[in-house]
Formats: sequence, structure tokens, C-alpha cells
Amino acid sequence: MKNKSTKIISGLLAALMLLTGCQGSGKKEGKDSSGALNVQLSQYGQQITVEDIKSQYTSYSDGIMPLYNVARDEAFEIDFNFSYDEAFDKGAKDFVTVHTDSKCLEESMIYTYSKVQGDFAENMKLEISPVSPTLATGSEKTDYIYNDHPTWGNAPIFYIAIWYDTENSEITKLETPVVIPFTVKNEIEAPNVKGVVDNTGRFKLVWDPIEGAEEYRIYKLLSGQSTGISNHPVKGAEYAYSDSLIYDETTTELEFDNFAGAEHGLALHERLTTGEIYVI
Repeated sequence: MKNKSTKIISGLLAALMLLTGCQGSGKKEGKDSSGALNVQLSQYGQQITVEDIKSQYTSYSDGIMPLYNVARDEAFEIDFNFSYDEAFDKGAKDFVTVHTDSKCLEESMIYTYSKVQGDFAENMKLEISPVSPTLATGSEKTDYIYNDHPTWGNAPIFYIAIWYDTENSEITKLETPVVIPFTVKNEIEAPNVKGVVDNTGRFKLVWDPIEGAEEYRIYKLLSGQSTGISNHPVKGAEYAYSDSLIYDETTTELEFDNFAGAEHGLALHERLTTGEIYVI
């Protein structure tokens, strides 16, 4: 694998916390000398073991290790034992896809850039790199559009799905893909956020302090739809987080409840065109 910046431009709410600061190296951990798995990752502040990851999907190869803290613009190179020319002649395509959900269904697939390295007549070396960032912040969108700098984004975990047998010289599509989960390195971990309702019925987020954090940035996922009675559910990992991630506010405190903005707080809103009333 190698880092590469490619040149291609191609609800109620759930809050995500992104923080400024720094943390340790992005070392990819694997097995210790005894062969035992010794890796963990943090998913929204909760420690998750490799066994936890394995249990999320039905097809898992024990020879494939999850990858942790990969670079935000990491490119993955996957070798096949057949040539691209052979695959093209037989109509084979979509050799490798990347998903936000472990089932690796089409709905959870994100856009990626696939590039064949070297001679198309030789064994295929396929490089997979990110396009537009998933769950992108405003600054990431700007960096992607104006500076041509794609990144994987801010999903808690991604899944590489390899759909063809890499060892077979005959082009053989697998019934279930080989799945490799990976997480992306961030400057600092997000806190473990909890929701609390006070005695007035007001909802707020609370969290423990994170060492090295100078401030806490709150983003919200909005489904953009309302029935007038309730909001539609936010689309999560199963749908590649296809709803909008919107910056809300920055705070140095350890709680947040101004979901409608500091000037408004919680509020009832009437839609002018229909008269529907809904809660912000």
C-alpha cells in the first residue's frame, strides 16, 4: 500500500464530534509474536476488538487482518492473478468496492477511483483510492473541490470488498467477497458522547474531556425530510451516510444543546407552504 493523492474530481439529528489537537503515530498493528490478535480501535469513543469486528459480517478470512489508522488519502493496491485485458474481454468489472457497512451491499458503497497499474496484458495490479470524502466537513469539501484533494472522510470504519479470486488465473467471481475493514487516522479521538434529558425535557449532549483537545466541533446529520409529525430516520452506515453533514457550532465546554443555533435554542417551526409544525 502507499499514500497517493489522486487527480480526479469526480432526522432528528445525530452528532459527530471532530476535535483539534494531535495524538500518537498511525502505526498499523497486527499480531504479536505468539500469533494472538492484539489490536483495538475506537468507534465513537467505544473500544472495539477484532472479534467484535469479525462478528459484524458473515464472510471473514482469518488470513486478512483489519487495518487501523491508515492515512486519510491512503491508496490500496490489490494484485490479481489475471490480466485486465482478460477481464475486459469477459465482461468482468467492479473487482473491488469500498463500503461503510460490513454487509457490503450496493447501498453502502462509496465512490472510489480504480486505476490499473502497469501493463494491461500482465497480471492486474489494481489501485483503489478515495474520491469525495464520506461524512465530509465543510473544510474537507472545500479542499476536495478547490484543491483536488480527496480523502476517505469521517466514517467510523470502512470495508474493502474484493469480489474476484485474487489467486486464480481463471477469472472467478466470489459468491461472497473477501472483506478487509479499515479505519482512518484522525488528529485526535472523538469523545464518548452521551445524550441527557434534563428536568425541563430539553435534550443535550455531554462528554468527558479529551486530553489534547482545544475545542469541540459539533456537526449534525440531517435527513432533510419531515412528515410534520416526526423526522425521517437519518441514513446511516447501511446507506453510506447519504444524508448531509452540517457544521453546527464550536464549544470549549463539555456539553451542547443549541441544536437550532445559539440565538434560537429549541424551537417550533411552521412550514410556510403547508402549515406543518415541527420541532427543530
